Amino acid sequence: MLTAYVFGPQWNLIDPSPFCMKLLTALQLAGLEHDVKTGMQHIRGAPKGKMPYIRDGETVLGDSNLIMEYLGQKYDVDLDRHLSPAQRTVAHAFGRMLDEHTYWTLLYYRWIDEANWEQHTRPAFFGALPFLQRTILPGVLRKGLIKASRGHGIGRHSPEEIARIGISDYQSLVDLLGDQSFMFGDTPSALDATAYAFCAGMIKVPHQSPVRAFVESTPLVAYVERMAAHLSTNQTASAT
Repeated sequence: MLTAYVFGPQWNLIDPSPFCMKLLTALQLAGLEHDVKTGMQHIRGAPKGKMPYIRDGETVLGDSNLIMEYLGQKYDVDLDRHLSPAQRTVAHAFGRMLDEHTYWTLLYYRWIDEANWEQHTRPAFFGALPFLQRTILPGVLRKGLIKASRGHGIGRHSPEEIARIGISDYQSLVDLLGDQSFMFGDTPSALDATAYAFCAGMIKVPHQSPVRAFVESTPLVAYVERMAAHLSTNQTASAT
């Protein structure tokens, strides 16, 4: 049985990680039967030290994009079958924007913005830990993410600049969506799995930001609801 390893539900999301949520969404869109194993303890078996990852027989594979590529080859799954070559190219570029650029905006508002960190992220992830762990671990992890964000570049910008950067990415999604149901028409594609994860990951959490306020003023809110409704008809996973 194909098994996906993820963190598990948090806030109003099936997973707080956009990459885990993207994979789970893609699996549902593809209609592939799979199990879901949740919990931070599973990261010990991750081949790249990160989640999500999958186990499929003897194959253990990490990275959401590599996993989707593998599933496409092994199970003849192509969520982009209905797309033209030009649309596939656009989907590839937008997917990379979300994975490699928009992600850091999301991370900033959850882990680095002081108010959101203290009010929402810290208590959600560390509040139930024993005293010593919840005293030391949050600061260590947050310090590492701050360093990573500076290495990427987003952490070197002012809050106002980060807001403009994030808004420009989501505006691009608004423009691509237009008046369509999904990013390329009436049928969801692989890009929709990614876009849904990043849109829901901005507006379905308690964290407040100028980027969230912008997204909530756009058709992306209705888009998230359409995706959720579509996915509710494709339940293929059993979670443990």
